[in-house]
Amino acid sequence: MVTNSAGKNGLLRCENNLVDYRRDLIVRNYFFTCLTPKKFIKQIITILVALTFFCYSRNWWIHLSSGQYYIVFGFIFSITTYYYKKISRLPLLLFPLSTLLRPFFVLATIPFLLRNFRSKVKWLVTGFAFALITLLISDTYKLMPEYNNAMKVYSSEITGWANENTKKSIIGNSVNEICTGQHVSFKNFNAASLFSLQHYLKLVGISLTSPLIFTSLLFLFLCVVLIPLRKQILSRDENIVIASFLIYMFAELFTPANRNPYNVIQYLGIVGLSFDKANYKIIALMAIGLALNHSFPITFKYQRELGEGIFLVGIYLTLFNKKIVSKTVGLHEP
Repeated sequence: MVTNSAGKNGLLRCENNLVDYRRDLIVRNYFFTCLTPKKFIKQIITILVALTFFCYSRNWWIHLSSGQYYIVFGFIFSITTYYYKKISRLPLLLFPLSTLLRPFFVLATIPFLLRNFRSKVKWLVTGFAFALITLLISDTYKLMPEYNNAMKVYSSEITGWANENTKKSIIGNSVNEICTGQHVSFKNFNAASLFSLQHYLKLVGISLTSPLIFTSLLFLFLCVVLIPLRKQILSRDENIVIASFLIYMFAELFTPANRNPYNVIQYLGIVGLSFDKANYKIIALMAIGLALNHSFPITFKYQRELGEGIFLVGIYLTLFNKKIVSKTVGLHEP
């Protein structure tokens, strides 16, 4: 009995520490985001939007209560946005290390390499070298096979063949807790975000589970949407950061696994730069998207998914906006 009590107390302390670090990260993320816009009126708008739709949102509380750590990914983008002006090589060191948490960051490095590739590739190699050393020292590579198995089951949940027995036989406890959070109930749980592409394909009768197929679809999508905008992206450093975030989010949407409302918290890392870059019409469009994502002012089918989609389109449209103050984040290459 004493042992069980000590174990429960230890688990409770562990969970409290996790909650504390997530709260600390959202506060830091919030301040980095709100300090990014240079115009005072845009700072005020960013403060109100960040508080209303992120810091006090239902999505954040689901994130917090379910033991998720997507706020870490948002924080990575917020410090990249804020410090890119001073340390333009920062993403080439930070993103490779971040691949240990999420492989999508490999794709997010692409826009940073499009300009002055030869001078930057050595920094990217250095970043991946640090990531490899960290991987070997921490022994996290031992979890990779189990993580891959977990992703296969989450993918199959959408297509409909997985059941609870299948989950228990394939997913190990450690990775299951990492992926889904501990002690969380999803009773009466309504999604408040876009689902992955796999979900929408299933709605029209197409069932795909192969990661290779989704990788090919993602590559094709990026070729159609972003490659034609290469000159537009490279014209301004802030466009490079925004393009990096868009690639990261598109990769998430094309992943053959489900998405949940707590994924939306990642947008906090880019909302400040997006508002600084956007004109007020685009800002209004993005605010409408966030409002719809939070079931305001009306409710209808697929409203929340539509809201996130509108917000994502708003971020994309900022790549075309040329009216921007010259002192915006991330200007000059050294």
